[in-house]
Amino acid sequence: EERMRAREVGYFGLHGPVELDVRVFRESLSNLQSGAFNAQRMEVTSNDIEIQGWETQIAWRPHARHLLRATWNRRQIDTPIRTERRFSTKHSGSALWSWQITDAWYTATAFYLARDYNRNRAGTTDVSYERLVNQVGWRRELSRTQLHIRAVNEYNVSDDAEFFPEGVYDDRNRYWLEAALRF
Repeated sequence: EERMRAREVGYFGLHGPVELDVRVFRESLSNLQSGAFNAQRMEVTSNDIEIQGWETQIAWRPHARHLLRATWNRRQIDTPIRTERRFSTKHSGSALWSWQITDAWYTATAFYLARDYNRNRAGTTDVSYERLVNQVGWRRELSRTQLHIRAVNEYNVSDDAEFFPEGVYDDRNRYWLEAALRF
């Protein structure tokens, strides 16, 4: 029988244009029937996972059309399953500036940082990753639907692979154009 136990202490405060969210947690997952997926052996493993750490977020709206946000977290995962450790960061954070230029146009810039992840059994780190994302978008209400178009540029600041050492792209820049119709 699967079991999950979570203990958490948190604080959320709204102080004028500033939001603060802080959380300390410990989570236990045991007897997982749908455990970590092992792509090399095409099997699902079953084991126990202990996760503990803290995370915080602060957001500030200096103007109704501007948002500045910063996040940081630290988490420790204790499990014998290597794939669970490999996809978990010990330290990560982000910084965002979002600007609603008009009712339809917006732009955003974000910086993402992941440190001490892809850890092996000895606890040493294989990968550290930093990424800068810039986007510009346009939204339009169409009756009961919304048309959304955006252009995105991701720049790999650290020139490291996102997950595994063999996952390095030839170019640090990645671009794409997205169009969505929401109804």
